[in-house]
Amino acid sequence: MNVKKAKLYAISTAILTVFALLWNGLVHLVILGGEERLLEPIHRSDMADKMWIAIVVTVVIALFYSVSYDRWRRTGNLVEAIWHSLYFGIAIIIIVDLNQYAQYALPFSLVAKWALFGLVEFLLYGQIARWAFNRLAKK
Repeated sequence: MNVKKAKLYAISTAILTVFALLWNGLVHLVILGGEERLLEPIHRSDMADKMWIAIVVTVVIALFYSVSYDRWRRTGNLVEAIWHSLYFGIAIIIIVDLNQYAQYALPFSLVAKWALFGLVEFLLYGQIARWAFNRLAKK
């Protein structure tokens, strides 16, 4: 991998990570905060000590998204970004949300909201990545 490509991945990953942290804070603490407080009894007692893991996971997902977006795109247009986001988002919904629903006694309505907000998140990722790659690749 050349330096320009690595820099592009790093910038895209950083922007997506910041966006993801803000988005997930808004969704999970504000919009769904009341519903998610019902899950507190099943949270880890040392959850605050493990938050660094969630941040690392967020960075890794942003990196995977950046790399896969770059591999997916041909022209960098809106439709490509939407299709890639749908593909990536649906994969995450299956791997994370539906898997958690199958494993834990979670209300399906909450899992459906996670899935919907997650899909919107990845659709927004697509627009952010599209902007970053189209703009920064020209430099």
